[in-house]
Amino acid sequence: MDDLPDDDDEEAVDFEPGDLLGKILALINQVRASPQAKAYFAKVCGEEGLPPLELIKWVRTRWGSMCDLIKRVLDNSAAINKFCLVADVSKQVPKLRNKNYSDFAISNAEWEQLRLIHEVLDEPRAAQAAFSSERYSTVWRTIPTLEYLQERWEIMVKEPKFMKISFAIEAGLEKLRKWYKAVDDSDMYFICLALDPTYKIEYTKQNWDNHRYQNGMVAFRKTFDTYAEQYEPKTTKQAVAAQSTQITISRGYASAFARRAVVARLETEKMLHNPRHELDDYLEAPLEDPDKITDAIAWWGIHSSQYPILSRLARDHLAIQGSAVASERAFSSRGRTGTALRNQLAGKTFEALQILKSGYRDGVISAAQKAEEYSKHGSDDS
Repeated sequence: MDDLPDDDDEEAVDFEPGDLLGKILALINQVRASPQAKAYFAKVCGEEGLPPLELIKWVRTRWGSMCDLIKRVLDNSAAINKFCLVADVSKQVPKLRNKNYSDFAISNAEWEQLRLIHEVLDEPRAAQAAFSSERYSTVWRTIPTLEYLQERWEIMVKEPKFMKISFAIEAGLEKLRKWYKAVDDSDMYFICLALDPTYKIEYTKQNWDNHRYQNGMVAFRKTFDTYAEQYEPKTTKQAVAAQSTQITISRGYASAFARRAVVARLETEKMLHNPRHELDDYLEAPLEDPDKITDAIAWWGIHSSQYPILSRLARDHLAIQGSAVASERAFSSRGRTGTALRNQLAGKTFEALQILKSGYRDGVISAAQKAEEYSKHGSDDS
């Protein structure tokens, strides 16, 4: 995982005896704050046969930051053990005030506890990754993701090996239940899951009690009815008249005249048509293969003529992102473009750079192809 530049200043972190995470955060800040200590730590990594990966800091506002920090620490455990053992006597590392690097030494029992903490935090880290897509709808994932995360932590809290940190898992579960209640208070998440053609209502039907499921279905139908009231299918006399020129060309002279005879039937069918049939047809149709459907919005675009009302509903609801990850990533990208060394970029230049970066990241523009074209044109000019 690439290190992202941290704009925050290094903060001094103190810790109490027995505060494992506090000790690790303090060690990381001490090493990162000293160029000599950073260089010596990289040297120790090489001696231990490890790549010289910098210890990353905890950024409170960055999703999964603590989990990533602990993983980096675990990956460098051999180097950290040796560094804490020899740094105090090395002339290459400045002495600490009121502390020794040996104070940050991590025991075998603490390393084991740290592995358990990482195992627990890896669950929400993986859940967050499921919402990180910028190109596909993610809001439909909310219900199954939160329910699976809750199930995983409830299993962990009962396992003997997690006994020492069970209080922390319980605290996490309490917060998770609050988030889930906020989700449960909104009909949007049920509707978005039902609009995924690979799940529809099967997930909630199998995993929810009947009362909650029926409430979700009532909300889904009510929302559908609202969209149905606003939908006007093109079966009116005006639509037939608008098609007259096309009909005359494609079917010959007097075809438009002949079409007028069926207008009455079209109007009758419109009045007798029950929009709910569209919803029932969709729900009763076989589930789509999840290996073939990666973009639900694109699927609704293809099936918009088959499900005209539902496709409009899907277009409005599935455009919602399941988390703020995508927008936060956009702001982070802005910060890496408008740095202190590039603080006089014109607005249009800044916008062009952001669009260009997005094009490279999404594969719309190929860096390799552009480099090859540039090389070819350069050789032609010479």
